[in-house]
Amino acid sequence: MKHSTIAAISTPLGPGGIGIIRISGPEAKDILKRVFIRAEKGSSFHRGESNPFRSHRVYYGKIIDPHKGRLIDEALAIYMKAPKSFTREDVVELQSHSGFVVLDRILNAVIDSGALIAEPGEFTKRAFMNGRIDLSQAEAVIDMINAPCEAAVYMASQQMMGILKESVDEIRSKMISLRAQLEVELEFSDQNETQMGKDALLESIQHEILQKIARLVQNQKEAAIYRDGVLLSIAGLPNVGKSSLLNQLVQKETAIVSEVPGTTRDIVREYLTIRGVPIVLCDTAGLHDSLDPIECLGVQKARKQIQESDNILFVIDASRDLLEEEKVLIESLKTKRTLFLINKIDIADKNRVKKLEGMIQQKWVLPISAKTGKGIDQLKELLLKGIVESDAIKQMDAGIPNLRQRQLLDKAYKQISQCVQDVSKEYTLDRASEKLNDAIDTLGSVCGTREREDLYDTIFSQFCIGK
Repeated sequence: MKHSTIAAISTPLGPGGIGIIRISGPEAKDILKRVFIRAEKGSSFHRGESNPFRSHRVYYGKIIDPHKGRLIDEALAIYMKAPKSFTREDVVELQSHSGFVVLDRILNAVIDSGALIAEPGEFTKRAFMNGRIDLSQAEAVIDMINAPCEAAVYMASQQMMGILKESVDEIRSKMISLRAQLEVELEFSDQNETQMGKDALLESIQHEILQKIARLVQNQKEAAIYRDGVLLSIAGLPNVGKSSLLNQLVQKETAIVSEVPGTTRDIVREYLTIRGVPIVLCDTAGLHDSLDPIECLGVQKARKQIQESDNILFVIDASRDLLEEEKVLIESLKTKRTLFLINKIDIADKNRVKKLEGMIQQKWVLPISAKTGKGIDQLKELLLKGIVESDAIKQMDAGIPNLRQRQLLDKAYKQISQCVQDVSKEYTLDRASEKLNDAIDTLGSVCGTREREDLYDTIFSQFCIGK
């Protein structure tokens, strides 16, 4: 990898103002000279060594086909000399007009001049392998690209700054130090020459290691909704106003609204952000028995969606009494976080609405009108109840792990806890030291200080080509 030069289109394909070709590797500068002719004073173009490319300068010129000598496009070229680049290799960026054909022609010219097509995530992988970033920072790059809301962008930016690495390195260093003290304590437990007693040593492990790991794990749990979004399914019988509610929440005609039962036959998904929290809204088919096989399939999908969702908006028609099948459904949703919406209050009798509120007997009940929008603002506020506010993310100064990192932290926590038990029960030095060594290796995998080529390949394959 270190001896090859790679290239890829780094901007999304399609019409646009600017398209970027990125080149990285030992031949990047030579390839630049083959495909790019600089413009000198008076707009004349010049190829040669009399004015060599200087690092971190922008040059205007034209890109040519190195074999046919034909003009491809005018462009800007930036040369970044190693190690002062993203990959810590010689890097060139060619900025031309966007569009699939012109970018494809430029990339082909670069490939014909000696570069190889980059694999997905290969630029970021080189930055990691060359010591420019650690593994957690590399993962933060893709988190930044995929961030669904402002809070997720902030989390990714903190990760890219190395906040998590600092926390994990601090814990790991303390573990290495305590391991040495542990070995001394257990080796010379029959003497009074040790610097720290066993009880003090165990207390140090508890407060300086386990509590800090637990804090990082809790940060991930609280922040997960900002990375992944909250899955919220809209459920109820046919014609209670589920599709109208979806349209009202997202403020556009996403779902078909009709008085004919069974109009919605598949899951309709829309995305909504409420005060920084990304929400995936799923409108489902009306729950009922039907002889229509297509409708039955829609109802089956709806029931499966409800089972998989932790958060439900269950819609009830306020213009009629509660049906027996609704009572059964309400009872079945007690184990889930459910907000019961009494809809159509714009046409319903007020006494019936109050009667329905009393019959449901659940904590979260709200009268609304999906048609007029009455109660929708209050609904949005209730949706955020129990969800961490985005400002709380800024208090997580120890770092916010992703799911992979959290699983490793959980594993390390268990390994250290087992070590504590072994020491408490005065098991052999080998057993206690082995558990602590395992935990140190596990923490090393969080930020990539322990080599795992298979893990690196899996992580970087999730990136797009050009990044």
